[in-house]
Amino acid sequence: MWNDLEHPLIAEEERRNQLAAKLENRFYFRERTPRDLLRFERDLDTHIRFERELEKGLRLDGYTPATIERTREQIRDFLLYTNRSPVRPVRRTLIHAYINQMRTSFQDSDPYRRLLSARDNHRLNLYRPGELFYQLYDN
Repeated sequence: MWNDLEHPLIAEEERRNQLAAKLENRFYFRERTPRDLLRFERDLDTHIRFERELEKGLRLDGYTPATIERTREQIRDFLLYTNRSPVRPVRRTLIHAYINQMRTSFQDSDPYRRLLSARDNHRLNLYRPGELFYQLYDN
């Protein structure tokens, strides 16, 4: 089981391409200076690290790969963006706060609580096997 968790559900190149496209649509390039491009790459790498850690935590907590795949875009929108813009400051928020929280106690972390809140408010269909709505949404 531990080896399975270390293998991401999607290939890293595919994850990078998906997150780059999503971030690029919301990233505010001024003149596409080297500094802007460097910031974009750094933010993209941070998003990738965050998503991999979140995916691992969800799998450890009993969510199926199919459920995670089905809700991946919604999860990204809830946790990586606020008002359609990337969470700021990216590195401090995602790495120093969220990733450290998830590694310490996934179920008590802010990202997980936000996902559960979205689910409870019927904005996210994220259910584990055995939960009330799992059968309804996982088909």
